[in-house]
Amino acid sequence: MKRLGNWGDFLFRIAAIAGMACVLSGCGGSAKKVELPNAVMAKQVPVYPGAKLESQMGGTTSDGVGGREITKSMSWFLKVSDPPEKVVEFYEKEWSSASKGQNDDGDTVFDGTFDGAESEESLKVTVRSDEIQITEILSPSRVKDRYDD
Repeated sequence: MKRLGNWGDFLFRIAAIAGMACVLSGCGGSAKKVELPNAVMAKQVPVYPGAKLESQMGGTTSDGVGGREITKSMSWFLKVSDPPEKVVEFYEKEWSSASKGQNDDGDTVFDGTFDGAESEESLKVTVRSDEIQITEILSPSRVKDRYDD
């Protein structure tokens, strides 16, 4: 009987060590990189750590009703729990090449571009009180059928 007790003790210690290793290593709990579905160039924009994708929507700008397409855009809306000031600080550091301004609602907007961008193409991040919006505005030829999925 004593031998079984030692075996049980041994298993308990192994389980405790494994549990502690799991806690110390985070057990795969590190922040996962948020994927932006259908993104063409927006993949170059850093995503705020801990942001969670809520929705996305796209649109087209054209030369009047029925006119040729000038640009196509896609926006991703991500929920954040940190205050806007902390999110803004992240983008000031991680996307320092973007210019910073404000929209009419008082939200902070970062405007940037990418290598090989045409004049009408851009990337934007809008920081609101509880979300960020990442937008890419691209020429129709760059998008092809990616937004139609």
